[in-house]
This record gives sequence, C-alpha cells and structure tokens, in this order.
Amino acid sequence: MEAENATVDQLADNITWVLATSESGYVGSGYMTPPDNTGTTVVWDTGCELAWDVNISTAGVYYMAVRRIALDNGDDSARVGVGGSQRDDNTFNGVATSWQWSRGTDFDLGSLSAGTHTIQIRRREDGFCIDRVMIADDWSKLPADGSTEAGPAESPTDQDPPDTTAPAAPTGLAATAGDATVSLDWNDNTEPDLAGYDVHRSTNSGGPYDLIDFDLTQSEYIDNTVLNGATYYYVVTALDTSFNESDNSNEASATPMDTTPPAAPTGLSATAGDATVSLDWNDNGEGDLDGYNVYRSTTSGGGYSRLNGSLLSSSDYTDNSVSNGTTYYYVVTAVDTSSNESGYSNEASATPTGGGAVVFSDSFENGQWNGLWTQDSQNDWQDSTQRAVDGSYSAEVDGSATDATLTSILIDLQGMTNATVTFSWLIEKGLDSGEYLAFDVSTNGGSSWVEKAILQGNVDTENTWHSASIDVTGISGGFQIRFRAKMSVSNEDANVDMVEVLAW
Repeated sequence: MEAENATVDQLADNITWVLATSESGYVGSGYMTPPDNTGTTVVWDTGCELAWDVNISTAGVYYMAVRRIALDNGDDSARVGVGGSQRDDNTFNGVATSWQWSRGTDFDLGSLSAGTHTIQIRRREDGFCIDRVMIADDWSKLPADGSTEAGPAESPTDQDPPDTTAPAAPTGLAATAGDATVSLDWNDNTEPDLAGYDVHRSTNSGGPYDLIDFDLTQSEYIDNTVLNGATYYYVVTALDTSFNESDNSNEASATPMDTTPPAAPTGLSATAGDATVSLDWNDNGEGDLDGYNVYRSTTSGGGYSRLNGSLLSSSDYTDNSVSNGTTYYYVVTAVDTSSNESGYSNEASATPTGGGAVVFSDSFENGQWNGLWTQDSQNDWQDSTQRAVDGSYSAEVDGSATDATLTSILIDLQGMTNATVTFSWLIEKGLDSGEYLAFDVSTNGGSSWVEKAILQGNVDTENTWHSASIDVTGISGGFQIRFRAKMSVSNEDANVDMVEVLAW
C-alpha cells in the first residue's frame, strides 16, 4: 500500500502527516511524513495517524513491514495498531539513512478475522518518512529487515488521492491592545473544507512565531497571556479538513497597556486660614501610584481647575492663592505610572478669613459638655472614647433616638457678623435609609432652626470621618449650633468632634 493513499487523522497531536517528495528514492507519487523535530514523544491515543482499510480474505495471523527513512538520520519511531488498538511491542525504530524496509520486533498484527480491518500507524517520537506498507500472512513473504528493494507493485485501490491543497492565507488580520490583553480579528476564509485557524505569536517582527492556540472555529481571538508594555507580533494560518495549512497571514502587532486608574482618594478635608487653605486626605495604596492632582472651584460640584503643576508625592497641599471671604471647593485625584487618573475624591470646602477670632471651640476632651452644650430629655448623647479625630473623646449619640439634640450655648461673635463653623462627624455602618445626623443653626436664640448639613444612612459614606465647613453670615448678636440625630436601635451610633467657630 502506498503511504500517500492513507487516511490522515491529527487526533490530539499538535502536528500531522503531510505528503512530501524531497527524499529521493520513494515509490509512487510521494511519501508521508510529520514535520521533523516538531513534537515530543506521545502516547498511542494522541499520536497523528495514517490508516488503511484492508480486506482480509482468510482469517489468520498477519505481519507487516514498512518502507521508511529517518528524517534526521536518528532513532525515530512509530506505533502500529489495528482498529484503534495498539499491538503490544509493535514499535519499529532504528536508524535508517536511506529507504529501507523495517519489520520491527515481533512485528505482527495479531490474529485477524476475515473481513475489512483498519491498519494504523501513529507517531511516537519526532517522526520519519513512510513510503510503502506491506501486509502478509507469513514473514517470508515480506522484505527482510534493512532491505532497500522497492517491493511489489501496489494492488489497485479505489481510494481518492489525498488533498494536498492548502487554504489561502487569512487576510485582514488586525490586533487591538487592551489592559493585559490583545484582541485579534481577521477576515473569514471561504474554502468549503476549512477546518479552522491557528494563531502564532512572536516578540520580534517577522518571527520566529510560536503557536499559542489552534483549531479555532471563529475568525477572532483574545490573547490574555501578554504583559503590559511589551509589543507582540501575530500571524494566523488556516487549516483544512485534510490538515493542510496555509501560509501566514499578514503580521499585526499591538502593545497592551495598563488602562486601570487608581481609586479616587478618600477623606479629603479643607482647613481655612488667613489667605490660605490647607488640604489633607488619605494615602492611596496602589503599587503603581505616581502622585496626586488638586483641583479647585468657587462653585460646589464642578468647574474645577487644576492647581499643581507636577504631580504631588504626598497626600497634603496648602493653597496660598486664595482670597479671604471667598469659599473654595476642592477635589483631589490619584494618578498611576501609566498616567491613568482616578475620579474625583469627595469635595471639601473652606472660606479663608483674615483678622477673625475663634469664639467657640470644643474637642470634648475636658469633661462631658464642659458647660458648652446641653442635650434634650432623651439623653442619647454622651462623651465617648469609642473614637476620636484627635485625642481620646468625641460626642456620641446612640439609638434609639428621634431627633435627639446636642445644643450649644449662645455663641458671642464679639461684634462680628459672620462665622465659619468647622467640625468632623461620622455615622456608623448600619444606619438605615431615613436615619441621619444633621447640623442646624439658630440666629434667634433657638426659636427656629435651619438645617445646614446632614449625613444620611445608605447615602453618605459610613464609618468615615467627614470634615465640614459651614459659613453663617449676616448675624446680629450671637447664634447657636446644634447636632440632631435619628436612629432606630441602640447599636447605631454617630459621632461629632473638633467643633470650632471662627468669627469674622
């Protein structure tokens, strides 16, 4: 039987048998070979296969010989089986530097019944060339081991000649870089016997290319095995159902990059001074953090302009380009080493003043209420050591509370008519919707109150200190401030600390 008339099956192997004619001395139209040095040793179930359907007219024990030559003049080998089952010890090998016959060691096909049987040769090692196969019911009818004769003429066969026409090379390959990923897309091949595509990659333009995936049924691919900052070069090949492989497509390249920005900074606070505002915020923890940007506006919620030229390396900033009496609104962003910039931090505001005076201050470190505060009859407020911004104490309200208030004494502005109230406050995780901690102001001795700020459960960030700066203008005489809380159960808390009133 001529090798080129065999049925070819790649099985799970990464290579296959192909028709070749470069080794002179073959019989017929060519010989079959897997490409040399392209695979390691494989087991029977995975080696690429040549197969012939042979009609056995008389039951009995049959033997086999193969006319072959080693591709690299080395000790290559294959396995033989019948009907999908490997025959024990039927491995033929040995150096062959020219076409010669091999009968192996105890190279019999075993006892075969009358009828049609599929005779198989599967690759075991790198492979070698196979020209002809002979089967007989006696060793003496086969060429001797090492014989270089051509052998008898092949019996007529009704098999079609093998398909040796490869598909056209794929066209239109494009590569799109992402974050640690490259997406490939190319035009569909139109051959009716198209089996799929193989993708090859290199870090050098023009190759050599490594096979990174195979047997793809779609004309697209995502490579998730790349590193940001490295350039990768790709080609694609098409394969048909006879395992003929096309030439390479056009080459396409891409350089994946980090596109993930840092998290937005948290805990931004602004402290007003005389023609100055000091900012502070929490450090970001990203390993590729490069620095921070500070933005300012005179309108809350937008219209920000960047203040710093180069990136800031520390999580604080002093703005000396402000005017007293004007309220400024600040946000901060974080930037990584790939120039990805985060979203804005929380907004913090401050109103710098000149010639003002601190007329009220309490850090709750000098005893409960210290003659500065009174609480309502619910008695839900207390001087607490559970948490504090600076020092050991803060004012804490525990549920259940229904608008439980902590109210200041009348604050004398010492003849001035404006005030800036600054404080830090916090709501614990667990406050429900509709529960809150609010800040109110009264300019008429407590007859009426105006809510100026509020922290709400399931709305504002919980378990985090928030800095507040509230301006109250046009005050005639003194004024009062109070904190008001609503929460339903005793394990829901809120805190206030570092209260200060600056008159101006």
